[in-house]
Amino acid sequence: MVAASQINGRLPHRIPYWKVIRYCNVVQLAAAILLVASVMSGIGGLPVVFFGIFVYIAAQGFVFPNGSAIAMTRHPDIAGSASALLGTNQFLIAAIATSFLGFLENPAVPMTLVILTCSVISTALNFATLGPHIEAAHERG
Repeated sequence: MVAASQINGRLPHRIPYWKVIRYCNVVQLAAAILLVASVMSGIGGLPVVFFGIFVYIAAQGFVFPNGSAIAMTRHPDIAGSASALLGTNQFLIAAIATSFLGFLENPAVPMTLVILTCSVISTALNFATLGPHIEAAHERG
């Protein structure tokens, strides 16, 4: 995730924020599908699970900073409040999602299902809300 964040620092001037997030959300969705398939079928074992989690978390190194940049760009006069709300939402969603993991015996299955659910929701919201209009709105000021 740290390496991805460092690479990400060189991308925004060449690739729009929303495109980076979109590509990474699709990569995360693919990693989540791989995780669920591996855990449910038992094929690939621990190396495939580690690989899927590695890819998913590495993509977060692109999603978090670009998402924050879009939020700050959209609300420059209240950037501090927007940043605080964004951070609070991240912790709240993580707390709700992980609270369900403790209710089941095999932690791998619910973990992968939570990752898949979050990936599906994130990707769906990405395609529903982000796009070229983000840059057009920013240029209009």
